Amino acid sequence: QHEINGQTDLWAIKTNERGLHEWDRSFGGGEDEDGYDVIATSDGGFLFVGFSWSYGNGQQVYAVKTDFHGNTLWEKTYGGGMWEVGEAVIEVKGGGFVIAGYSNSPGISSGNTDMYLLKIDKEGNVIWQQAYGNQVFPNHEWAYDLLQLSDEGFLLVGARDRYNNEARNIIIISLDVNGTLLWEKEIKTNGDEVALSISKSSDGEFFICATVNSTAESNRYQPRVIKIDSE
Repeated sequence: QHEINGQTDLWAIKTNERGLHEWDRSFGGGEDEDGYDVIATSDGGFLFVGFSWSYGNGQQVYAVKTDFHGNTLWEKTYGGGMWEVGEAVIEVKGGGFVIAGYSNSPGISSGNTDMYLLKIDKEGNVIWQQAYGNQVFPNHEWAYDLLQLSDEGFLLVGARDRYNNEARNIIIISLDVNGTLLWEKEIKTNGDEVALSISKSSDGEFFICATVNSTAESNRYQPRVIKIDSE
């Protein structure tokens, strides 16, 4: 995030292996932008994701594709008429990218904030988009990270709120290659817990990194690591 005349842009900085500055770039339009994730892409460039208020309707997922030197190849926004945020991005097998975040737009979400998954091709064109929420209770769900499995499906992690005590539970969902929901699991505790990232070890096990407030009454959070299998 880089502020210019009271307005924030997505700000990218590249350093060498010693942390010395090589280049920096600002991306955005006439309103605010923010960046949450970046990956090095197989073509030698980079893909940045976050949100933008400058294009489309309201706040939308913002994606900027650059070459190795940070020159813009394309930039696009995705979403509906309310607001979306892109929290994480991966490059997927067979080409293209999948962005994870959350949406509150009618026609995409269930009417509240839902986990949001968007697949795009290498030029940023939408292939499919899906939202995942609780259709029974008016909860809110947020996705913060994802990874692709060996069968080309996905594991998505984040949080679901609980209206009874204003806290959140960790939520894990499994999807097939087309984003169809296979299963979801919620880790319920008395505290406030949010899954922020997921990774796969060299021996095929999955680890979730979370932040935990054991009482949900104070502002004291601690890290938590959770080990799961693919089921």
